[in-house]
Amino acid sequence: MRSLHTLFSASALFLAAAGAAQNIPNAGFENWTNTGNYLDPDGWLTNNAVTWSIAGELSCERGSPGAVGNYCLIATDRDLTSFGFGPESGDVTAGVPGVFPGFPSTVRPYALTGQWQWHPQLGGISGMVALSLSHWNTVTHQREVIANGQLLTQNPVNGWQSFSVPLLYYSNAIPDSADIMIQATSQVDGDGSAIWVDDLAFVGTVGIEEGALAPAFELFPTPATDHLTVRSGAPMTEATVLDVCGRTWMRQDLSTDGGTLAIDQLPAGLYAIQLHFADGRSATRRFVKE
Repeated sequence: MRSLHTLFSASALFLAAAGAAQNIPNAGFENWTNTGNYLDPDGWLTNNAVTWSIAGELSCERGSPGAVGNYCLIATDRDLTSFGFGPESGDVTAGVPGVFPGFPSTVRPYALTGQWQWHPQLGGISGMVALSLSHWNTVTHQREVIANGQLLTQNPVNGWQSFSVPLLYYSNAIPDSADIMIQATSQVDGDGSAIWVDDLAFVGTVGIEEGALAPAFELFPTPATDHLTVRSGAPMTEATVLDVCGRTWMRQDLSTDGGTLAIDQLPAGLYAIQLHFADGRSATRRFVKE
């Protein structure tokens, strides 16, 4: 069965009150609404209405205890083939029914953090947590992605472990919406693979390039081949290099004024470098590795 929620939807619908920043809704999954047949997590869109009506099964359930607090979210890959439908991947998306998937947010976080478990079955390939930031462009009348990132696990996570989904920024724009997707498996076999998630949070702030929020810094050469040099008048602590999927390829401590990163082992392509400063600020810039 085709998933009901698409992370990077091109829908033109605008979120109500999108101009106001909000925290992640029900980030600890403590609040659930009883629909009469099952519980749904407040502030999140699930496929429970479909899987329950077709097969009497839930693709999203309340787990207890959570990593923090009383409850957590459990998303499960379900098999509906015997009912004339395909498997259901167990995806859950933050959002409000009837509007663009996601929730109002104007922050530019460095990463999405949380705690998770992943319990694959025979067909389970990888569990996923992903985040997308976007805004409505009033000139082009289109929704544009500002940043995204995803974290996949291919190895079982049998006890609660912390995770971090770093973001790759494509734009200096301020978002109006954030969209979080949790998926039990990328290989939809209906085998019962399950992902448990709890204690979500945004961390850090990524400033706008050449703007007042981010310290000024130099990045050269770009395009780069075997090394990339960073210089800044503001004290620096660390650099992180990520690809367009938000996967971390390298981390390196920096001296106060910067440093040089050996990138000769990176495959050619587009990357982002996230710089961390001693005063707690962060800045992100893209570069091309040839």
